[in-house]
This record gives sequence, structure tokens and C-alpha cells, in this order.
Amino acid sequence: MNDFSAELAPFERYFSDLLKFEIRPPATALENFWKGMEYSLFGGGKRFRPLLSLLTAKALGEDPIMVYPLAAAVEMIHTYSLIHDDLPCLDNDEERRGRPTNHRVYGEDMALLAGDALQSLAFFVLAEAYAKHPRAAAVIKAVARAAGPQGMVGGQVLDMLADMEAPGEESLRQIHELKTGALIQVAVTGAALVGEASKAELDSLRLFGEHLGFAFQIADDIQDSHEGETAKNFVGLLGEEKANRLLRAVSEKAFRVLETLKGDTEGLRSLVEFNLSRL
Repeated sequence: MNDFSAELAPFERYFSDLLKFEIRPPATALENFWKGMEYSLFGGGKRFRPLLSLLTAKALGEDPIMVYPLAAAVEMIHTYSLIHDDLPCLDNDEERRGRPTNHRVYGEDMALLAGDALQSLAFFVLAEAYAKHPRAAAVIKAVARAAGPQGMVGGQVLDMLADMEAPGEESLRQIHELKTGALIQVAVTGAALVGEASKAELDSLRLFGEHLGFAFQIADDIQDSHEGETAKNFVGLLGEEKANRLLRAVSEKAFRVLETLKGDTEGLRSLVEFNLSRL
């Protein structure tokens, strides 16, 4: 993958400043709680979803700065989901990105509330930044749909229910599309809405986001299988050879969609290539 540090560095400064200067705790007693949110927000994530938004803006010929609030909101939602996933009532994980999980450092109660707070702050950031934008309602609706029971949360529920009965290929694909793919897709389509893309551009980018989100999860499944995790996993269901073929086929669909766009799609293309190279 190309080195996108130049694109991500100014976004990272903006993102850090949100909680340091623009969204401050209303009482000194909440300062440690803020540190708990920052612990997970700035704990070494790859910023894959924000980068998708920035590169989508570039593909549309827009200034990436305009999608910073969207990128921050989606990353807040992604982070809250990880905090909650790690809790003992769900996956009960003790480590995330090489560090103790949030609840191991701040306690289960504060971790739960940190996730709740990040979800709320995400929509505050969207509403504040795009209050006068002609597509503000559409942006907020798209993010809410991707994050809630019609998207990520719905996928998490299906994932938990699948613990009781091994899912078939269609069911597993639906879990992945909702749990992981929905936020990846809205990082793309949300940026297209902010950039006031045409209907044709929006349709193409929505399809690209779907393909990339699915490819991203298949690659995760293949990586997980190398560590012995094959439950609710395309390698466990299809075998590694078929899973690899599926990954290549879905990635090729993403490449073909990018060919229909007129702007600079090299960055988006490199993310598909990066996902393929992870294996």
C-alpha cells in the first residue's frame, strides 16, 4: 500500500484536537473518563475507515478536509464497537492492539460508558460540522443506518446467534456485510454525500464500498484461520483455496467499479491491493 502518512497526519491532528479542545469534559471529575475514551481512540488503529473517506473525497476532486468530521465520526463508532466487543459479556478479550483492553484499564462500567459516549459524540460531530450542508440529513441517516440494527449492531447480533448454530455461506456473508462491511461502506458513501457526488458516482461508490467491505472481511478470515480460528469463518466454511478465490473475485469487482469513475481513484485502488497483500 502507498504511504498515506501525508493524508492521515493532518486528519490525526484534527481528530486529536476534537477531544482536547472542542469537546471538553464539563466537569473536572470527568477528565479521567475522557482519558478512557482517548485510550481507545488513539491506541494504534490503522485508520482504515478515515483513510477511505479521505481517498473518496480525492477521487471526487474534493478537498479531503471536508470529510474530516465524517471520518472522525465513523472512527468513533468503530472504536466504541471494539470497546464493547471486548467486554466480558461479549468476547471477553484482555488485549487489543498489543495493549490491555479498555475495561482492563478503566473497569467494565467505565468502558461500557466510554463506548456509549463515543457513539453519541459521533453524531454530535456530524450534526455540528454539517449543520448547513444540503445533504446533512442524508449523511447522518447513512451513518446511523450503518452503525445500528440495520448495520453493525445487527451484524453483531447475528454473529452472537451464530454461536448457537453454524451459519451457511449466505448467513455468514450477511453477518460480515452488516458487522464489518456497513461501516466500511458508509466511510465511502458518506464521503460521497458530503462531496455532493452525482447519483451515478454515488451508486458506483456504494458498490465499491460493498465489495471492499466484503473483501476486507474475507482477508481477515484467512488471517484468522492461520491462527487456528475457523468458526464463523469463510476458510472454515469453504476451505482456504476457495476463500482465496472468493477474495480475488470480490477484489476484482471492486477494481472494475473504480474504472467507471473519472477522478483520481489510485488511492482507493491501492487500498484494495493492500487488502490483498495482507495474506
